[in-house]
Amino acid sequence: MEDILSQISKVKRDKLGTDIPILIFRVLRHYTNVYASDLLGERASNILFINAGKALGE
Repeated sequence: MEDILSQISKVKRDKLGTDIPILIFRVLRHYTNVYASDLLGERASNILFINAGKALGE
């Protein structure tokens, strides 16, 4: 099974246009979570992402 970064490297960037493929969004979310964990701690970053997910669902 390919890792997620290998899959992203195969995305044809000239065809992205204004849309961001879900795979790229997942990677950005993953690294943002790691960064937030470093800044805020594990528990606070989990709360932040749970609340952000709720806001996106509205």
